[in-house]
Order: sequence, then C-alpha cells, then structure tokens
Amino acid sequence: MTLPARIRAVPINTTTAFTMTTTTPICETASVKSSAALGDKVSSYWNTRAEGYSLRTADELNGPRGAHWQERLLSNLRGVPSGGSVLDVGCGPALLAITAARCGWKAYGCDSSPEMLRRALENAKTAGADVTFCQCDAAALPFADETFDAVISRNVLWNLPHPERALKEWMRVLKPGGRLLYEDGNHYRHLVDPLFKRHHDNMPAPFGHQPQYMLNVDTSAIDAIAQTLPLTQELRPQWDLHALIDLGFTETQVIEPSLAEVSDPLSGKSIRIVTDFVAAATKPAAAAFSNVTAAT
Repeated sequence: MTLPARIRAVPINTTTAFTMTTTTPICETASVKSSAALGDKVSSYWNTRAEGYSLRTADELNGPRGAHWQERLLSNLRGVPSGGSVLDVGCGPALLAITAARCGWKAYGCDSSPEMLRRALENAKTAGADVTFCQCDAAALPFADETFDAVISRNVLWNLPHPERALKEWMRVLKPGGRLLYEDGNHYRHLVDPLFKRHHDNMPAPFGHQPQYMLNVDTSAIDAIAQTLPLTQELRPQWDLHALIDLGFTETQVIEPSLAEVSDPLSGKSIRIVTDFVAAATKPAAAAFSNVTAAT
C-alpha cells in the first residue's frame, strides 16, 4: 500500500523506528495459552466490527463528539508540549489518535486488530492527520521505557484479559510527569449484576450500537467473551482508582462520570450507578517514582 507522505504506517509484526524493548521468552503454561487465546478472540471480534466502528468514528470526527474529545484532551493534557508524543492504545479507527494530531502533537496509534488499523489508516488519510500506527497487544507494547508524553485510550481496558498488566505497560512507556487519560465503563457488568441488568434492559441502544454502526454484526461472540473477562466482575471506577494508585500514579481522578438512577429490585430504593467514566492520572517525576517502586 502506498501512503501519502503525511501518513506513516508501521509494518505489522516488524520492528518500528522506536527502540524496542526485549523480553526473555517465557514458558507457555496453560494459563498463558488461555490468555492468548482469549486475546485472539477479542481481536477477531473487533475485526468484524471494524467497518461499522469506522463509520461511527467518521461521524464523531466531524461532529460534536470529536470536538468534545479535542477539548477534553487539551484540558487534561495541558502539560504535553507542542509537538509532544501521544500514544493512543487500542486506537480502533483512530478517533483519539487523529484528535491528538489535530491538537498539534505527534500522534501514534496501536491496536491488536489488523482490520481496525486498516480503517485507522484510511481515516487518518481522509483527515489529513499525521499518525503512525502499529499492531500490538495493549498489554505488551513494543516501545522503550519513557517514550511518550501522554497515553490515551477509549473503551479498551474492559476488553483485556490482563487489564492491570496493561496499565503497568502504559505507565512504563510514559515519561516521568507524563499523563494517562482513558475513557471506559462498566461495560457488560449487566451480565453479573442485577442493578446493571435492570438499567441495561430498560435503556435504548447506546450511540455506538445504533444499527448504522453495527451493520448486523452478530454480538453473541462478545457477549460470551465478556463473561470471561476480569473487569466484567469488577465495579468501576473503584477498581481503576485502586489499580492506578497501587501502580504509583499520582493526581489520580475520575472525571465526567455518566450516572444512572436504578430502582433496587429488593428494597425499591433508587440507587445511582456509574455507566461510563474518564480516568486521569500522572506518572510521578523520576525521583518520586523510584521511591514508590522501591517501596513495593
């Protein structure tokens, strides 16, 4: 594929212009193989969703949702200098990566789904955005320590077999003082929690699940996968706050939570639940971070 000069594609499964980290081969235990198989299933599902998700992304980029994301990035990543490097993990069709480029930063996007990356390249080309893409696992990033000024993500952690490992990786590639910003939610919590099920069963399909974006994709696969994902079992953003603090992040906070009122089927009382949220945190400066890691 020949790409315009402003779009740089990192060849899939090859080294990039970045300095790569090296890892010692590990024994492929049953749990490792099971985790890899689960990750493959997740990636395969998102391959089937790539076309519709890209249509959604195009509408977002050209509408108020894209404008809101640009405001959100500029507001929460104020410390990122002009021309600073920003990585969008699990970039999908590249809404955040393209938005980061529009903010004046060097934008990078990675995803495990090759179909999503193909759509990301198309969208970046259409937007005239300068973005570098590569294929990789969100919990095993092929970048050297302290590479990026910021790491951003949208609706990725809930998909992962090892979300805590992913957060640790995201912290690793951040420069000291770098910012982490991601959107996520209690997606598929309705499979295990009666309150969330009541809310789910009485709400219309969310924006991203409108028919024009789903394109009749069979979602039974992701329903089955979600049953086995660890964050389906966790109440969020409580889990996220604890995980980020345990890793040593500072200035950890939840912003813009989406709340819903649900009637408790047992007591009849109205209970407020969090459906979606944005988490923000800062990697400590080098001296402070070394003290944290030494204590853990």
